[in-house]
Order: sequence, then C-alpha cells, then structure tokens
Amino acid sequence: MLINLLKSSLAVIFFIGVTAIQIPASTALDPTFTTVVENKPTTYLPMYSHAIQSDGKIIVGGLFGVISGKVRQNFARLNADGTTDESFQVGTGVDEQVMTIAVQSDGKILIGGFFTTYNGVHRPYLARLNANGSLDTSFNAILDNVVYRIAVQSDGNILVGGEFNNVNGTAVNRLVRLNTDGSLDNSFSVTNTDVSHPVRSIVIQTDGKIMIGGQNITLGSNKPLLRLNSDGTTDSTFNNGVENSASIYEVVIQPDGKYLIGGTFGSYNGTSIVGICRLNSDGTLDMSFSSGLSDFDSINKIALQTDGQIIIVGSFLTYNSSAARNIARLNSNGTIDKSFNTGNGLGIINSTTTGSLTVSNDGTVLVTGNFEDYDNLTHWGIVKINSSGSSDETFSPRLGRVGLLTDIVVQPDGRIIVAGNFSYINGVANEKVARLLPNGAIDTAFNSGTGVNGSVSAI
Repeated sequence: MLINLLKSSLAVIFFIGVTAIQIPASTALDPTFTTVVENKPTTYLPMYSHAIQSDGKIIVGGLFGVISGKVRQNFARLNADGTTDESFQVGTGVDEQVMTIAVQSDGKILIGGFFTTYNGVHRPYLARLNANGSLDTSFNAILDNVVYRIAVQSDGNILVGGEFNNVNGTAVNRLVRLNTDGSLDNSFSVTNTDVSHPVRSIVIQTDGKIMIGGQNITLGSNKPLLRLNSDGTTDSTFNNGVENSASIYEVVIQPDGKYLIGGTFGSYNGTSIVGICRLNSDGTLDMSFSSGLSDFDSINKIALQTDGQIIIVGSFLTYNSSAARNIARLNSNGTIDKSFNTGNGLGIINSTTTGSLTVSNDGTVLVTGNFEDYDNLTHWGIVKINSSGSSDETFSPRLGRVGLLTDIVVQPDGRIIVAGNFSYINGVANEKVARLLPNGAIDTAFNSGTGVNGSVSAI
C-alpha cells in the first residue's frame, strides 16, 4: 500500500525519519518502512555541550538534525564508540540548541539552552529528563530566557545561570538556585549584586562556596568574576582583580584549591596576563603560572588532567610562540607541552560558543563545539583526541541535516528510485540519487558512483 501511495506523490520530504505525504485519513502508513535521508552540512553544525556518563556513554546537545545516520533533533546520546544510542529515545528532540548538560547522581539529566519544547512538551530553556531520555514531568521550572550553565550541588539542589530574568513567575537576575522539583530556592539570595549580563560559568567548591564567571557581567564589584557564599551572598574575602571589561568563560578549581580562569582579558589586578591565569584561593594572582597567549587571544574552555597538566581551547594561533591553533596542552606552570602534537589544530568558527571539554582518566580528550575540522580532517562539532594529540578516527560521529526528496519513481519490481538534495540515505553515501528496496533499505546493487553534483528535481 505504501508503494501505491508513493507512486501518486510527486514531492516527498523525509523529516524525522518519516515520509511526509498526503494520504487519505483511512490509510495507515507502514511502520516498517523507515528511511533517513540526510544532507551534508553547507554551514557549520555546532555541538555546544556534552556530558560523559559513568558507563562511558556520551550525552550531546547542539544544533543538528542527524547524527551517525540517525535523526536526532539537537540532542542525543552516543555509545562510547560514537554510534548513536538507540535505547535513548528523545522523540522529536528539542526545537532549538542545547547549550549545557548536567547529569545528576541518580542518573537524571538536566539540559539548558535556547529551546522551548522537549519532545513536543513546553519546557522553555530548562528541562530534566529521566535516564532513558523521557521527560521528567515532576520537574517544572519555567524560565523566560536562555540557560548557559547548570551545576548540581551535592544535596541535589541546582544552580542555573544564563540570560533569564524570571523563574516560575518570580523576578530574578540571571543566577538562581532551584530545589530538586524545579521550584525556586528562596534561601539563596544574591545580594548586593547586579548581574546584568549573561552568566557563563558556575563551579561549586567543596566548602559550598560558588564561583561564577560571565560575559561582561556587572556585579557589585563591577567585575565579571564573583565568589559567593553558599547562601548566595557575596564572599568579601575574595580579592577580585579581573578587569571590568573582561569576559570570563571558564573557571576550574584545582585539587589544591587554586583557580584557573579563562576568557577575554589582558591583565589581572594590574599585572599583564592574557586569556588565562591562575589564582590563589584568596583571589590573588599566582605568579608561578604564566600565560603564553598574545594580545587579543582568548580562552573559553579549560580541563585538568590527573597529572596536573591543562588542556585549553580558545581563539589563538600560537602559544609561547609555538604553533597551536585553538587548542594546546600546558604544563602546570602554564608553559606549552610540545609533546602534545595537534598538527593543524582545531578549526573553530566561533570560539566564544565552543561547547565542552573533558579529559578521561586514560588521557583522551573529548571536545565539542563550533568547529569543522581537527588537524585538517573533517570533524563537525565533535572530536576525540588521543593523549599524544592525534585524533581518534575510530570515533567520528557524523553530524548532518535532514535531507529533501523532490521526486520518486517506483519500478515494476517494487524498488524505489529517489532523487533530491541529500548526501546519505540510512548512513550510506548517496549523492542526490539512490534506489531503495521495497522495505526502505538502501539497494546496494544500484551504484551511482559519486552521484550528482547538484540537486535533482525530477526523474
């Protein structure tokens, strides 16, 4: 029956893995016929955030339509080898990009970003999911604007930062703490501050104090870095020396209690230092750490290795006068580790929105963000890097966009020739024309070679 329907349709769009055609109300689609038509990206497909679960699976969010040949709208979970985890069912996904992901100790997942729906349910800018990817309907937090960072406290309460001004009908100012059910924690009061610009970084100390950094944040000290007490009041013992015009995109706490901060700045407390510096626990500059960046360079992601070395991602071409395109590994004193050979480095398109950076215990580095290549090899939005600096080419999830079919012809034997604007069908490379078996699977006997170099309108 589906073949007959296809015969009568001259324009078919494959969207979210389902054939969208006009059919009579009394006619049922064949659920066994599922074909994903995928197009190569013509512009960047960023992956803004990731989180690695304890079982090695990787939750990813960004702005994409297909990943590893499976339709996933801006949000997915990958197996450790980079294939799409089909047991993690997100339905129709999210309608806009995901900017931050946090996994709770109970396995539930918090996501924040620009989206307003999850699997068709209204969840503006913040949502919590069950471990299997379904929406946790017990968590209700209604925000009025984008979320950039989520941090979960040891007691389960949740710190949220971004550009919002209202949560659950209460006026707030870009930084809040929520109870486990999503209600506003009224015991958390950010006093004597005016957070008038986006909060980009939140990190919780073991003593409960909170470090936040932001994009030109105007705080009570008129600086884009602040340490709060556990109740949200400003910690006046922190000697903040960040220049007023700076943006702080990342704050990392070392095991010894010192802070690494990265962003866009040229000095700290009057001392010239560009893009990255290390602070003592009281906020004074640690003079044993030096930056190898040049004027106008910046850092937006920092991750610590277990041996104390530091991975940085940002916007720079050299570090300590050595070639280092947007990614490098530093020794604990801030000098570059030349044994980490990244080749031609990371092709960042917009460094301020590069997503997440994590280092595994085996020394491998996972980077997600707004880039298109690593060491001249195509890596849209995600790359896994070996401890030596080379890319792990066995881990290469392919991001794509949902493709378009413009014409279909059904042969007498039931096989289906399709044409349009696409590059893959069910993950198999087919440029603009292909043939399917009656069940929707790709017909490998139909070899179009390199295919057509432009969109096909008719067969």
